[in-house]
Amino acid sequence: MLAELTRVGWLVKDPGKRTYRLGPKLVGIGAAAVHSLDIAEAARPELVALSEELDCATGMLVPSADDLIIAEWINHGERAAPMDFGPGDRVTFQPPIGAILVAWSNFHQQNVWLNRDPVVAADPRKYQAKLDALRESRFAVEQYPVPQQRCAATRAVQNRGPTVSDVRHG
Repeated sequence: MLAELTRVGWLVKDPGKRTYRLGPKLVGIGAAAVHSLDIAEAARPELVALSEELDCATGMLVPSADDLIIAEWINHGERAAPMDFGPGDRVTFQPPIGAILVAWSNFHQQNVWLNRDPVVAADPRKYQAKLDALRESRFAVEQYPVPQQRCAATRAVQNRGPTVSDVRHG
């Protein structure tokens, strides 16, 4: 178990002392956990209302390094397909997932995100225009290439950027 925790960056081994300490990957996870607890609790009533209104699953994702952590997941309604994930699980932070969050990032962070998908990286101008449109509208409707998901929408709910977003899946 220690070898795996070290491999993923959650622990760092000191070869001289033959001891372990917390690794750098835990910083992002800890920060996301601290911020997501209050946010998820505050967002839960709206996520439930959206799930009931849209008759599908809703969730809230929190950025953490190269991943998005599912902070809350509401799976109500007849169209809500069973999902193999829930709060605490990770989703790879790459196009198209997280576009509403990346839209307010600096140019370098946007390029890092865009380059995580080889198809998008081949012609990033098209997606860069999409990020520009997201900043203006503060709303996105996407179709994600994930089995059992037919539609998804994300919405920034803070005036200056998307510190909270909700993802709706149908």
